[in-house]
Amino acid sequence: MLPEAQQINSRPPAVVLPTPPSDEEKYSYLNGRRLPIYFFGVLAFLSLHLSAWLFALSSPEFYWFGAFAAVVQVYHLLWYPIAFTGRDFDFSNHKQTLHNYAVTPEDEPSVDIFLPCCNEPLEILENTYTYVSQLDYTNLRIWVLDDGARPVVASLAQSKFGFGYMQRPDRLLGKAGNLRHAFTRTSGEFFAIFDTDFCPRRDFLREVVPVMRRYTDAAIVQTPQYFRVSKAQTWVEQGAGPQVEVPFRVDQVNRDRLGATACVGSNALYRRDALKEVQGTFAIAYSEDEHTGFQMIKRGWQVKYLPLPMACGTCPDSAQVYFSQQVRWCATAPTLVYQRDFWHANLRFMQRLCWVAPLFGYNANALFPFLWPLPALLLAWFRPELVRWYWWGLVLPTIFNSLVVRRLWSRQGYGVNTVYLNAVQQYAHLTSLSDHLFGTFSGWVASGDATATANANPDSNSISASAAGMDDESTPLLGANAKSSSSSAAASKYNHMRLLCALWVYGTTVALVAGVGLQITRGYRWYEFVPALMCAVYEVWRTWAFVWWV
Repeated sequence: MLPEAQQINSRPPAVVLPTPPSDEEKYSYLNGRRLPIYFFGVLAFLSLHLSAWLFALSSPEFYWFGAFAAVVQVYHLLWYPIAFTGRDFDFSNHKQTLHNYAVTPEDEPSVDIFLPCCNEPLEILENTYTYVSQLDYTNLRIWVLDDGARPVVASLAQSKFGFGYMQRPDRLLGKAGNLRHAFTRTSGEFFAIFDTDFCPRRDFLREVVPVMRRYTDAAIVQTPQYFRVSKAQTWVEQGAGPQVEVPFRVDQVNRDRLGATACVGSNALYRRDALKEVQGTFAIAYSEDEHTGFQMIKRGWQVKYLPLPMACGTCPDSAQVYFSQQVRWCATAPTLVYQRDFWHANLRFMQRLCWVAPLFGYNANALFPFLWPLPALLLAWFRPELVRWYWWGLVLPTIFNSLVVRRLWSRQGYGVNTVYLNAVQQYAHLTSLSDHLFGTFSGWVASGDATATANANPDSNSISASAAGMDDESTPLLGANAKSSSSSAAASKYNHMRLLCALWVYGTTVALVAGVGLQITRGYRWYEFVPALMCAVYEVWRTWAFVWWV
């Protein structure tokens, strides 16, 4: 069976160790089922934004709302051309690649496996190492890259599994620095990276090495980040796994066709000769994966995408950890798109659009929770004569798409916890955009490392572009202002956003109820306002977990 249905589970986190994807899970992304997800997505977009413009144009005092609605609409207008030019992965072509370029023990190219870690729980490391040790490949060296410098990890890697072990004298640039250090001390023709929680299938290299052999201009072959949903997980884990299904099942396939695949670091195979041009990975303190992929494409290499889940990992198990992860991911877009290097790169229009559109997506996501309640609230207080109950039918496709269509489309257990987590994501994106605007980004901290504070600050361990061997490149956030680098600062931002969410949602709801009550006493028909009140209740329900659950 594929992942179990989500359960509403707000228990404290408990470790649920992953196992590699089954055969059924491996091939679960081959049919993107684009028609329903795009049809209802476009229907929701058109109806919701029609309602926004009907409100904005209903009275001169609401014209300003149109400017904010336009910001949200720009993302969809940029992204849908990418979506509708895509098509499903050609699996028959891939099978031909496996047949014509298969590797045998006699002609296997050498491969290094990099397993970076930084103070994660030993049970997670041991679980991952167990499955990595079972990879069906002979010409292989496996390296544990320990930024935690723990003797117990060295013993686990060397004594129990026979892996190579590396630690470095500093922790410059976080994970990117760790990988760059290992790159200069290994020599395999290819190298693969697995984050500490990802458990690969035995046939991982048998599936991806032939792609490298066929496409000699491929610098990276990326496979999905896959997360299984189970009843034993926390509500955050259950919600986070299905959130990445659309990007890895559909969006990455579209981007691959346009020559703009996003590298996400883990579960990928890299060509050493190509990565020499950036000394292993791009020199940046966080999100080095996407910057590395972009640098390869800019230099004329390909980043190929193979939509076969070949490794399964774990999602953040608490809302605060998930929030911090989303803040960091959101920070990638502006640090890439706002660089001169991005606009000087020799990219086709549609390639460039694949990086520009997500930036507008983050802006739209951050604005949405603030725009949602305003039309009903302002109409109830200032123009109640314009309110008609049937107008609110225009928001139904959006709610239907979120609660019904996505659940039916998903093969990863999409449910109410994913809807709850969307609220966390929106406020995380707001935080990230605020950090970028005011220079308060917290830097990179390994998810398992509660002690990484000072070293997470790129400012405290900055290096020059020249020292990195990249004089002609932009090196964003090296030496940038990153004053709030500690875990306590990240927790403070998270709690501030929970408070903001509570004040905004409950404040606007109370104000709406008061406005409706006032207008009813003035003789306006009560039933005209019922749909607006139901939308407010929906928003209270949608944000409940973010505000009240751990």
